[in-house]
Amino acid sequence: NGKPATGQVTLTVFDEAVTYIQDEMSPSPKAFFHGQRRRSHVATEFSSETTYYASGSFTRPDQLSYLAEAPEGWNGHWGVRLYRLAMVGQDLLEDVGGGSGRASGWLFDSRSQSSFEADAIGGLTGAMTYHGADVNSTASLDWQRALRKDSFLTLPSGIEALAGAELRVDFSDTALWLPALELDPDGTAETEITFPQSLTTWRLRGYAISESTQVGDGRGAAKTTKNVLVRLQAPRFFVERDEVVLSAVAHNYLDVAKEVTAELIIPGDLLAPLDANTAEQGTQTPDKDGFVHLFGRATVEAGGAHRFDWPVKVRKAGMAYITARAMTDVESDAMRMAFPVLVHGINKTVAHSGSYRVTDAGVREIKLDLPADIDPEQTKLEIVFAPTLAGVMLDALPYLAGYPYGCVEQTMSRFYPAVLVRHTLQEAGVDLETIAKRRKQMFEADVKNRFGRRNESPVFDSDELDRMIKAGLGRVYAMQHGDGGWGWWRDDDSSPFQTAYVVQGLHAARTADVTVDDGVYERAIQFLLSFVDAELLKEDDRRRLGQQTTQAYLAYILSLEKRLTEENHKQWMTMLYERREKLTNYGRALLALAMHHMDEGDRAQILLRNLLQYVERDDSNETAWVRTPGQGWWFWWNSDIETNAWALRALTELDPENDLAPRIVKWLLNNRRNGYYWRSTRDTAQVIAAMSEFMRASGEGAPDYALTIEFDGRPLRELRVTPKDMFTLDTRVVLH
Repeated sequence: NGKPATGQVTLTVFDEAVTYIQDEMSPSPKAFFHGQRRRSHVATEFSSETTYYASGSFTRPDQLSYLAEAPEGWNGHWGVRLYRLAMVGQDLLEDVGGGSGRASGWLFDSRSQSSFEADAIGGLTGAMTYHGADVNSTASLDWQRALRKDSFLTLPSGIEALAGAELRVDFSDTALWLPALELDPDGTAETEITFPQSLTTWRLRGYAISESTQVGDGRGAAKTTKNVLVRLQAPRFFVERDEVVLSAVAHNYLDVAKEVTAELIIPGDLLAPLDANTAEQGTQTPDKDGFVHLFGRATVEAGGAHRFDWPVKVRKAGMAYITARAMTDVESDAMRMAFPVLVHGINKTVAHSGSYRVTDAGVREIKLDLPADIDPEQTKLEIVFAPTLAGVMLDALPYLAGYPYGCVEQTMSRFYPAVLVRHTLQEAGVDLETIAKRRKQMFEADVKNRFGRRNESPVFDSDELDRMIKAGLGRVYAMQHGDGGWGWWRDDDSSPFQTAYVVQGLHAARTADVTVDDGVYERAIQFLLSFVDAELLKEDDRRRLGQQTTQAYLAYILSLEKRLTEENHKQWMTMLYERREKLTNYGRALLALAMHHMDEGDRAQILLRNLLQYVERDDSNETAWVRTPGQGWWFWWNSDIETNAWALRALTELDPENDLAPRIVKWLLNNRRNGYYWRSTRDTAQVIAAMSEFMRASGEGAPDYALTIEFDGRPLRELRVTPKDMFTLDTRVVLH
């Protein structure tokens, strides 16, 4: 309405060329604040239309030892759903009572909708004055300082009469951003803009707002240009061995034609001219700074342009600072840009590996097929050897020790491998402190990142390991249920699967001379035996795939303590064996071990042969693994890691000379996550347990052999591996 408005203006100035890629996306403030239609919506709810639900359930009666069979008609839940209060009598409500009630209802009257349309309020745009400024700009980055180095921009000999040129290096897209420019009482605001050195059209955009939410916006333009200007044209980056054409386009906006001398300045160590003796172009030898100057001359008509081309070859990687200059006797221009020169090739790691059992002797050769044009200065050969599998357990221990949660499974997955690690170290006669000291010497820069988790220090402290074992044992005791079993937590239902896992860990602790409460252990065994008794009373069609594998797991655990001696227990084992085709490979490995412990050697061997029918081999990297179905990979009894861990244990106990065992070991090692643990706390614990058994059976727990590492016939490392130093050996050889 013609009256000045006070408030603030957000002012932005940017290169208009950006809008050719993406135009402005912000809407007009008028439309944003005052251009929307808003609806008023009224909803009413009351209780005349109400839904009531009543339901209840028996929770997993098949796991309750005192129930011989499920209630008649039970199929997972029972209940009745009531949808309208008017359809339910009081007697029926009382019959299904005793649970919690829930009521909800809704009523919607479409006539209650209303809307209004707000009048658009016109924004007031403040008048702003823009002032041009000197094109000099302060650069803060090192590479910008390098761009500004002008020691080699003196005029070449013979053309001193040409005009000098200010070197342009700042080509920023944004010239100004003022979020809150205050408007004066007369409705205007002033500011100064120091433009970058780009010769272009700048878009000026202002958004104004007053205290009463009067809004408006305006757009303007400003141009930065010269009468004689040069544009450098080059790829965004170069690659070693490239052959490219660098161009300088000279523009003449004077009123008369001009003789233009063009110059291209390139770093001589990175770029070399390909054809410097054409009719139009010449070259100088590199100056004191190592830059090569290439020239060209042409007459450029008034209002016209001319392109000067120089073919060059890329010599090596680095950062190339390239300058282009166009000079006349009245005005000149120069610009400089930086271009990365990349290595010709890719960052590639070629991995080769091999293994042999400690009982074997001889030479193992690994051949490396390297590209012919490989850059020796950027190539590294790293040889890492593992004298024992025990290092794998040490690498995974920090992950298990630092896992943040505390359910039964995670507690046991921390306790179980800690017991195995301590027992292995005790047998070898070495402590964690000695290992920590040696590893710090070998990997001082990355020992924390390599062996720790989330920037935590690795566990190489014997006292800390003892505390972990003691704390884990106490937590397991505290979470045992009244029926002797364990679930996931303290207050849920007992699970045969979880209980079997806890008993497995407690059995390992007892074997490793850890004091375990006999009462806790015996109640757990009795819970598992009660479950077996309940399973014998079930019909065949009630046993699903996961339950079959759970029973095989229980058979293995109970066989460790020779608790399957009763006639009904033998009958149960026979039933599992006769229905072995329904077992997963996970279950076959478990049942084979159980039969072995129960002195059923023939049946154990048949189960092992059934299992090995599913083995795949890869001779190129000497691995083997037991297949698991792709469907249902998320079930615990279909985990490829755990399945192969149990297959390794079955081979270790039933057929220790089978060459598949070390192949499965290598497959497991290759499938570690982040190089030192597997997918979860549980499968990591099971792998550590399997490899611990394999070490004892194969002799890796007590190595005694000489090892020589040679490269191209030249010895690099000669050492002897014994139980006392197998954990502290420097296992890495690096050739640059």
